[in-house]
Amino acid sequence: MNQAAEFLDSRVEPDHAARLAQISAIADIGEFRSGETDAAKIHELVSLARELCADSRAELPEVYSPSWLRPGTELLAAVAEEAESILAARGYERNGKLNATTGPQAGRLASRLENAEWATGSRLHPLAGRTARAGSYLKYVEHQKLPLHIDNREFGELTVLVCVRYVPPTIGEASATVVASPAGLSRFRLRPGQFLAFSGATNPHGRTVLAPGESITLLSLGF
Repeated sequence: MNQAAEFLDSRVEPDHAARLAQISAIADIGEFRSGETDAAKIHELVSLARELCADSRAELPEVYSPSWLRPGTELLAAVAEEAESILAARGYERNGKLNATTGPQAGRLASRLENAEWATGSRLHPLAGRTARAGSYLKYVEHQKLPLHIDNREFGELTVLVCVRYVPPTIGEASATVVASPAGLSRFRLRPGQFLAFSGATNPHGRTVLAPGESITLLSLGF
């Protein structure tokens, strides 16, 4: 698993850069905090997601809570400890948050996600048959946010955000991951041990501003 290139990077292809500018022109992530976003802007973002998904293997955003990653499990504790240690030692500011490379515990988790044991009823888990291509640790603290964007395809067509640590706000509305997919606009508030899988290369997404006292540490993986 390679370390992730951020969505705003010197290697961003011209078409990707144009899409980022297009998304930015539609709406600001700050407009999604109250849930009163202009319906026309939501329609435009969803229409763009449908256009971008037309020629790819797209997955609708969905949250999973596997039993082997619940709070109290050895794997989640190991990943959370690794994340905080690496972020403190060599984290760097990028796009309004703290980023860091991953370590062996993140690799363990990625390997578990790739395991074909996944199934929901008769439907295969979206990660079945995929391999983690890149990963990074991310940490947001109060007043930080992430603009709406799509991920570089070098990161992978499918993005997985694993919540490894969360501190709720002391006051105000909790932050959320916002995803515009062909099914509509969704907001997700992950808690430790949960992960969100979605088509990050085709679904515009971002994070609303964190409230006072709030922080979240995530493992971002590209498949």
